Amino acid sequence: MVGGRALVTGATGGLGRILTAILLAQGREVIATGRDPVRGDALCRQGARFVASDLAGEGAAPLLASLLPEVETVFHLAALSSPWGRRADFVATNLTMTQRLLAAASAAGCKRFLFASTPSIYTRAAHQLDITEASQIPDRLVNAYAQTKLAAELVVRVAAAPGFATVALRPRAVIGPHDTRAIA
Repeated sequence: MVGGRALVTGATGGLGRILTAILLAQGREVIATGRDPVRGDALCRQGARFVASDLAGEGAAPLLASLLPEVETVFHLAALSSPWGRRADFVATNLTMTQRLLAAASAAGCKRFLFASTPSIYTRAAHQLDITEASQIPDRLVNAYAQTKLAAELVVRVAAAPGFATVALRPRAVIGPHDTRAIA
């Protein structure tokens, strides 16, 4: 098997569906999680092992532990992505779920943890050009989505340890055949 077993959370979303297909095409074994069983069935037909789940729930810890044996890389794409909503929902889905998954992945001996964050953390009420990773993050983030994604980024970065590499990426303008926001 090329590259080892991978876990993709949020695999039924636009980015997750593309990433799962790429990993499978590389010959990797993929465990895919998501909340949409119809899209999950499509992932199964492509060769993934799909587990319908809501990893933000209180009972998710045993499920996480059962998914991670022999997983080398976790691609954590699952999130609550919306400009508004209940703060508690954003905390549960974007921060608490990430903390639980990080702890479970580390305990299971995973080698790599990739977290999909957001460039929304840079949003401010002013024109901005040439934003880079070194750009200053506003003191007051625009909404609970940006706040919880930044908090989760920090948790991901400090979880790195010898034998457990972590990275947080801020993908921008992800457009593809499964996009449900920019293209209807």
